Amino acid sequence: MNRNRRQFLSWSVSSGTIAGLAASIPLARAEEPVAAAATKEATTVSTQVPPLTVWQLSNRTHSQMESYILWCCDGQNAADGKLIVIDGGVAGDRDYLVDMIQVMRALKTDKPCKVAKVDAWYLTHDHSDHTFALATLLEEKRANLEIGQIYYAFPPIEWMDQNEHVWIEEARYSRKNLGAASNTTTVKMNDTWQFGAVTITALNDFDLSITQNAVNNSSIVYRVSTPNSSILFLGDLGVEGGERLLKLQPKEKITADAVQMAHHGQQGVNRAFYEAVSPKICFWPTPDWLWMNDAGKGPGTGPWKTLETRKWVEEMGITTHYVAQDGFVSVDFN
Repeated sequence: MNRNRRQFLSWSVSSGTIAGLAASIPLARAEEPVAAAATKEATTVSTQVPPLTVWQLSNRTHSQMESYILWCCDGQNAADGKLIVIDGGVAGDRDYLVDMIQVMRALKTDKPCKVAKVDAWYLTHDHSDHTFALATLLEEKRANLEIGQIYYAFPPIEWMDQNEHVWIEEARYSRKNLGAASNTTTVKMNDTWQFGAVTITALNDFDLSITQNAVNNSSIVYRVSTPNSSILFLGDLGVEGGERLLKLQPKEKITADAVQMAHHGQQGVNRAFYEAVSPKICFWPTPDWLWMNDAGKGPGTGPWKTLETRKWVEEMGITTHYVAQDGFVSVDFN
């Protein structure tokens, strides 16, 4: 594991139609939050029922995190849809996540929701800012939480111990709770799941020969697509994993309308990968201090590379950005 990765987590833990866009956030920091309240959905500009709604949640602690809720339906009847979670955040995000699951299900079904029902839960990789919300909820055995199936693929614990020992105890905790669950499925490359008009595909698997930035590069990339649009969830995929993915999949599987920025928008995949995706929209699971590369002494004082990534996408001409620092956002995809 490189020094910057350790600094990144140490700091954070211690201190085709796309319709219904909630806002077009400039690359510079927005003055107003994306959504004023969790119960407000994006204003739709289409009379159709969107087959896919993506909610990007913001961090409840100082830590960076990744947490997405998806509502997938057939494009005709939203109430018959399925609720999907991708990652979920750190342990401190779990109560907010459960509340938001209930809010989305109530909004989409137009019925009160006493149980936070998740039809499928996908994990990208085994780092605590992605897995601990779920791992802690599994340990607590929440009465108001129902999970249909959990999907993930983690490298062997011995490999992680050898290549990223600093996070081994966190990995043991997440794996202990996932291992105790009876509703888990191991993800394999090209596995595909159908939820109404929405298709989810795992584009890769982990490669044990990639030991640079080891666990981040083991991230499973999920392509979520409707008949008219698509989004890539990259987890924390690094340069090496991104280069491998470009060789594994044809161009049409990589190109997407939207992309979740890898590794919270810094030191993830390289510019060439984003150019291959050619997105119109960027989702940034990025808190304020990381967005501004602020280690406590002002913008640009940290070791992170967010400002460099922001420059890439600005030069690529991408103008629609949803940043977690600005709060919850809801985006509909047709």
